[in-house]
Parts: sequence; structure tokens; C-alpha cells
Amino acid sequence: MSEEIGVPIRDILSRADRLAEEGLNDQQKEYVKTTRSCSKSLMTSIDDILAMAALETKTVKVEKTRFDFRTFMGKTAAVFLPRANEKGLQLTVTISNQVPAKFYCDSNRRGQLLHNLLKNAIEFTERGEVVVEVDRDTISTRPALGNEETSDAFYLFFTIRDTGIGISQEKQQVMFDRFAQANGLGSSSDERAGWGLVVSKHLVELMGETIGIESEPGKGSKFWFSLPILEETGKPASPVRLT
Repeated sequence: MSEEIGVPIRDILSRADRLAEEGLNDQQKEYVKTTRSCSKSLMTSIDDILAMAALETKTVKVEKTRFDFRTFMGKTAAVFLPRANEKGLQLTVTISNQVPAKFYCDSNRRGQLLHNLLKNAIEFTERGEVVVEVDRDTISTRPALGNEETSDAFYLFFTIRDTGIGISQEKQQVMFDRFAQANGLGSSSDERAGWGLVVSKHLVELMGETIGIESEPGKGSKFWFSLPILEETGKPASPVRLT
């Protein structure tokens, strides 16, 4: 289903890109811009719905692999730099020196989760900045992580903070609710919502933790989540700041 829907949409995007390179007048350029925007939005919605279906049918599995976390975060941020620069936003990623250089986790699921939250933050921020901060979670004592050795296990705490439009308390209560999204209760022209946040919640829960939000209308938003990690033995890494 993903390919059957995705191929024609990608074809539309490709043709729109080619049209944009032609000598179009202002009205035609606006038509092409709208076509591209709508196609990308449709593709995102389809991807989110298919991801949700996979999560709910439990066909998604967490696969832990060893990888370089700072390289991973740099590549993740690089995807969003063009859009942030286009909007005049400062995009910053800060990683504490308490976070090891390499460890074991599901990098694909983590990338999908960060992609959803970063996309939302940039989309609903017109000026200022979007900041991602990563640290060890020392907020509370955690239980053992399954059957893994707890001496090598810890939790990473992520925050994605923006200076955007913010979200009302009413919307915060339903934005992670798939039933609310299906009935259009989370949709609004001036407040973020969508299946991407529902998928994010399910991804975090799949990996063994929770997600939350702090926000006020007009004062920006902060999404946070923590995830269990199996550490690779080694020296602590140096702090890093990616801009």
C-alpha cells in the first residue's frame, strides 16, 4: 500500500520540481508551490497513518544496534537545517558530556521519533529558535531495563524546545489521542496537531518510556521524552553543540 500510494505522489513532486525550473510567471509559480506543499503534506499523512497501523498491529519491533550517537544527531539535524534557514530560525542540538559516545538502541525508531517532533517544532515556529537538548535522565530512580544488566543501562532525556505559537491546555489533552485526531478534534489552523504526534507517543511507549509537553499559547512549547539505553563500556564523550 505504501508503494502504491507513494509512487504517484513522488511523481507529482518530481514533475512539480521540474516545472519550478521553467520560466513561469508569478501565478504559475504559486500554483507549483501549492502543488508541492499539498503533495508533501499528503505524503507525510500517509506515512504517519501507515506507521500507526504498523504500531497497532504490533508488526514493528525494537532492534538495538551499536552506533555513534553524536554522528546520528548531526545527520538528523542536517535534514532540517535548510528549512530552518529558510525561515530564519536558529536550530541547535546540545548533547551533555554525560552521554556516552556510543551505545546500543534502536536508531531507526529514534530517528523517526525525532523527525516527527523536530518537523512540528520548525513548522510552527516563525521566529526565534528550535533547541534539542540531550542528557542522562537523573530525574528519578528507574527500574531495571528488562533482562539487561542495570550497571550498563541508563535513560536518555530529550527535550525539543521552540519559540513558536504554543499550544493551549485543551489541545494538549488531546494531541496524543488517536481518537481525537481521527475525529478532527486535534486539528486547527493555528495550533499544531496531527498523526505524527500520535505515532511519536506510540514509538516512545514501544521503547519503554513516556512523552510529555509543556506549553502556553504565544510562549512556545517544550516536548520531552526519555528512553532506555544499553551503554557501551568506555570513556565519557566530550560535550557537543551542533548549530
